[in-house]
This record gives sequence, C-alpha cells and structure tokens, in this order.
Amino acid sequence: MIHVGFGRTDITPPLGTICSLGVDDNALAIFDPVYARATVLGQGAEAIAILSLDVIGLYRPEMNDLRNCISERTGVNRERIVLHTTHTHESPSTERSFTEIVKPFGLEWHTEAFFQLLLDQSARAVQLALEDSHPAELSFGFYPVAEIASYRRIRPLGGATVLRNSRSTAEYRLYPEGWIDPYVRVAIFTDPATQREHWLLNYSCHPTVAGGDEGPYITGDFPGNAMARIEYRRPNVTCNYFTGCCGNINPGKYTGSSNEPADRVADVLRLGGQLADAVLAARDQNTRPLGTSGLAWTRHSIKLDVLPKIRDRATLEHQLEQYATAYAQRRAKGERVAGGGTDLFWTVYNLFAARSADEMGKLETDVMAARVGELGILFLPAECFLEIDDAIRDHFPDKPLLIVELCDSGPGYIVTPDDYAAGGYEADVALCEPKALDQLIQVGTDMLNEVFGAT
Repeated sequence: MIHVGFGRTDITPPLGTICSLGVDDNALAIFDPVYARATVLGQGAEAIAILSLDVIGLYRPEMNDLRNCISERTGVNRERIVLHTTHTHESPSTERSFTEIVKPFGLEWHTEAFFQLLLDQSARAVQLALEDSHPAELSFGFYPVAEIASYRRIRPLGGATVLRNSRSTAEYRLYPEGWIDPYVRVAIFTDPATQREHWLLNYSCHPTVAGGDEGPYITGDFPGNAMARIEYRRPNVTCNYFTGCCGNINPGKYTGSSNEPADRVADVLRLGGQLADAVLAARDQNTRPLGTSGLAWTRHSIKLDVLPKIRDRATLEHQLEQYATAYAQRRAKGERVAGGGTDLFWTVYNLFAARSADEMGKLETDVMAARVGELGILFLPAECFLEIDDAIRDHFPDKPLLIVELCDSGPGYIVTPDDYAAGGYEADVALCEPKALDQLIQVGTDMLNEVFGAT
C-alpha cells in the first residue's frame, strides 16, 4: 500500500485585498472561502507534496518563495514539491513580482499581507498532510460531466475567431458545446483500517463560472463548491482538485451573462452541484482497483522559445513608463481602473516574461511526473490547449492518468499552430512560439514513460 495524507488550510483574505487583475482590483465580496489543499504521497525522503491553491496562478519567483518556505518548515525536499493553481479568476493576487515592476510608479499589484498568509498556510497544509499520513489502497474512476465545459474559440458565420467568454452573451450560448473532454477523473485513496477516503479530482475546464474578468471577488468557483458538497454528503471523504488542460475550454455556454454578484454565485452553486454529482457517480458506478506497488518521481527543466514581441524588451520598458505614468496621474486625480487599464495590464504581463527570458529568448519552466502504483500523474506548466491532453492520453490508452496544468503560470497560453494562424484572444496574448505545444507533448510523454518504466 501507498502512504497518503491530506491537509487543508484557509487562505481567504480580508476585504480590500488586491485581486487577480492587480492594481486597484480590491476585493469587495467573498462568495465562499478559498483554500490551500495539500496531498502528500509517500514517506520520508521519497515524500511528494502536491499543493493545490485557489488562486489564478503562480510565477517562478513566488513559486521559489513558496517551495523554500514549505521545505524549511516541513522537511520535504523542495524538488519534490508541486505547486498547482486551480485558476479561479476571482481570487487574491499572488503576483508579488508584478509589484516590483510597477512599484517605481507608486503602484502595487498584490497585498503583501496576503502573500505572507499564503506562505504560512501553504506550509501548514503540507505539515498537516504529513501528520495525516496513513496506508491506503488505490482505485480509479471516471464519469461524464453534464453541461459545464464548452469549447470557447468560436467562429460566427463569415467572421474571425472570437472568445466565448465565461459569462457569455445569449447569442454565443446558442453555439454548440463543441469539442471538450467530457470526463472527470477521480483517484481514490482508501484507508483499509478506517474506510476514510481521499479523492484527487481532475477535470478540464476553466474554473471561471463566477467570471473570467478577474473581478473584485473571492471564490473557489465550481470546483470549490463541488468539493464542499462532496465532503458534506460523504463525511469520510476529503478532496483535492487539479485543473486539467483547458486553455481553450470554459463554461461560457452554461453560465448566464449577468455579472451581478448574486447571479455569479447562483451559477457557481449550480455548476458545482453538477460536478459533484459526476464525481460521486464516478466513485459509485465506475471505479476499478489499482495496484499501489512503487512510487516514482521525475522532474525536468525545459526552455520554451518566446515570441518576437516578448524579446523586444526595450519597447516594453518604454511602454511601461508611458502607461504607468499616465495611470499614476489619473490615480492622483481620484480615478480608478482595475488593472490600470488594458494597456498597463498587458504591458506588465509581457514585460515580466521579457525580464524572465534568457539572452536567447527562452523561458525556463518545469515538467514533473509521478507514478503511484498503476496511476500516472503529469504536472504541466502554462495554460495548455486541450490538444496537449488528448495527444498525451493517446500515447497511453490503457493507463489511468491525471494530467494537470498551471504548475507554473510563466509560459502563458500554449496554443496550437493552427490557432495562432486563426488568431483570437489566446493567440493574441500568448508568450511562446507555436512549437511549444509539440515540445510539451513530447516531454510529457517521455516523462510518463520514464515513471511507468521505473521499478
């Protein structure tokens, strides 16, 4: 049997905390609590700590701070710590490194008190998981999810590719659901002595039912609600959620278009219930036992080529001065625009990537993989298009897999070459060259082969 442990801590910030959009995007309402959830696999030197955080993303400087803090306080090897973000867009900002970019202009992108809370509570969640460690048997299930995910890149007749937003218009909701991965996958660890269970959930859809606008709200979105429902209905169960490849998938067909807080919350509750129902059906109707012999782990650093616009750092630095100065002047007059407006927001985003790239125009990131008995788990960086998930699963048609994205937000969207050519939102804001997609597919496949071949 494998040893597994779970820990959960509350990272809900106070009102007024800067939210995901950054400058002047301060929290006005908390829809539901947000958490740091840690699953620890194995014991001692071989322990792997997998942390899932209810925030929009993490970049490498902040990830280094978190890994160092967790390792120092718990003893887990920092190279065996996975940091995943569920990618709820209505969440507190973690981008301390973005603050360093705008600080010379008197602006802030994050709330430091929240980041200190995140450090403390993340380490505490891992410590609780270590203390909870117990032997477990493993099973695996999957089940189709009704009316949550939809393909978001649509082409109106005769028009260019457009984004079906997470809270879309009635017109765009009429378009077909499109190509998605319909299944939620569930890995179930059962303590034979007590019959308590720990479930790892994996589903491919942007957790943006409450909105993709990164507004001034706090919520774990539909995955958080689903886990709360499951744990209420099954008191012997704890859950951890991992967002799958969903760069081109969101819930836009199945949400309302109103952005009123009450309507956002109502949709979170409705779609959270639908995910909970599918997870419970997977557990009760479609599971099979897996062997738990052996725990394998691998971690590879790779470099992805950035686009020419990101290599032009001088232009981006000039734009930052122009836009940030103008916004600081507006702010002095009492004007507020969350994120500083589109120009400042995207300049800061692109400039951070430019400052992070090496002299050859490459961004470094990590890909990680684990095997728990017969179960494979792949941890990818970036917002990956669903094509990556499909291609990797095609290489392992008979293997139970959890494929997890956003274990480093730095590379941005990983877009197919065809979608670059078609244009649209994801192509417009992408940071990396089109070949990054094939690179991640190859690396991910190789690493799963590595852990499945390990004895």
